[in-house]
Amino acid sequence: MTQLIDRTAQDGTAPQPRARARRTLVSGWRDIGSAVAGVGIMGAAFATPFLRDRRTRWGVGADAAREHPGDDLVPRPRWAWTHGIEIDAPAHEVWPWVVQIGAERGGFYSYQGLENLVGCRLRNADEVHPEWALAEGDDLIVHPEMPPLRVVDLAPGRWFVAYGEPSLDAIAQGEPWVAASWLFMVEPLGEGRCRVVSRYRCATSGDRKTQIQFGPALVEPIGFAMDRRMLLGIKERAEQAVPPFLPEPVRRDWRELARSTDDDRRFDPATLDDLPAPVARWLRHAIAPGTPLRRAARLRMHGEIRLGRWQPFSAEQVLAPGRGYVWAAEAGRRPLRVTGYDRYAGGVGEMRWRLLGAVPVMSAADDDISRSAAGRLAAESVLVPAAVLDPAVVWRPVDDHHATAAIPVGGDEHEVTVEVDDQGALRSVRVPRWGNPEGGSCAVHPFGVEFDGEVTVDGVTVPAHMRAGWAFGTDRWDDSVFFRATVDAVRHV
Repeated sequence: MTQLIDRTAQDGTAPQPRARARRTLVSGWRDIGSAVAGVGIMGAAFATPFLRDRRTRWGVGADAAREHPGDDLVPRPRWAWTHGIEIDAPAHEVWPWVVQIGAERGGFYSYQGLENLVGCRLRNADEVHPEWALAEGDDLIVHPEMPPLRVVDLAPGRWFVAYGEPSLDAIAQGEPWVAASWLFMVEPLGEGRCRVVSRYRCATSGDRKTQIQFGPALVEPIGFAMDRRMLLGIKERAEQAVPPFLPEPVRRDWRELARSTDDDRRFDPATLDDLPAPVARWLRHAIAPGTPLRRAARLRMHGEIRLGRWQPFSAEQVLAPGRGYVWAAEAGRRPLRVTGYDRYAGGVGEMRWRLLGAVPVMSAADDDISRSAAGRLAAESVLVPAAVLDPAVVWRPVDDHHATAAIPVGGDEHEVTVEVDDQGALRSVRVPRWGNPEGGSCAVHPFGVEFDGEVTVDGVTVPAHMRAGWAFGTDRWDDSVFFRATVDAVRHV
């Protein structure tokens, strides 16, 4: 998903967009509710033409005035809009959603019910399909009964411009004509964030009918509502992107756990005064004052995992302390790579791993797995520092560098002990965890993670390197480590 993929099929032909969904009416209560909301926004826009200038710069402000790719196609527009939205995901993860836009591709992520009521016959995608990606020369189809816009310029990973060229004969003969360009651009903002910009420019002939039909009084209120919803739809999808090999029930868990937890609360160091000294020192170090207290995270990591012998892995994880996690990974060396996931959601733990994506090599989902997964979730809560400020988490001091939290997960309270150095960096976490590291029946065993280095993103600092294993705190610890990882990216949501 994060790489450009060769569009040439094995037979030498370009992959085709999907067949158009054969539906013309709304389908389901979600479409109906969405359509009602869209009509409401359009109505408000029609009623407030005096706010048109502000709407045409929604999300970009003064940046609407600067030059953008494709502006030369319609150099003197009769009217235009430039809308934008900031997204908490890196540009390379957002681009695949943008480049598959189109009625016969991924849809427009907007008010699907309204679009289908007017005959668009589209279905908004909830997944990235590389074979749907636009290329220069492709048609961007907005409506099956309308002339398409042609993709005339495309910078992979950055932007593309679609253009509806006016008829030169119509211009020469003084007949009605319309010219329109539509830019879709992904701008990196640094630290795993970006902005998506939609810029539409329109010029028309001077006859009254064409100016009314394609002018701002009629088109802008509709365009604002649909374009705004499209940008929000891209944001929602990109911020909750799911690893492609997960089965649908696990994908649903991923999306649910990845939902934003931002409720406008901000970190105030003064609220830590009643916590044990090591915990207060850690959280003051880990969370910058005024940072949103987001209580879930998405992580990307790589490292080695011991499966008999050490094997390389790369993984993505969504982690929501108190609720669950999904850890999706590829492990091993090609061609014998294993893909799969560990998850805990709704009080149930599960592991599913397949060789070459097809041959089952591990499959488990019982009470022992659930109990062990709950202990893991409690220990990993420290990767989301704001989560340990939950009133349900009760802290008690141990000494100047250690404190223990009682963290409720799965109907049990898990005793999670953190180690914090003098500078406030998290050095380790340990928890009595259910499992059977030596085979045989499951029981409670000491489990822990050591941390080294740090990474800071959007005001939150978390460990950069970790190694985990059983027998933590004993002379068998080094031999019991089974997991070594480096965090490549983290985003709290």
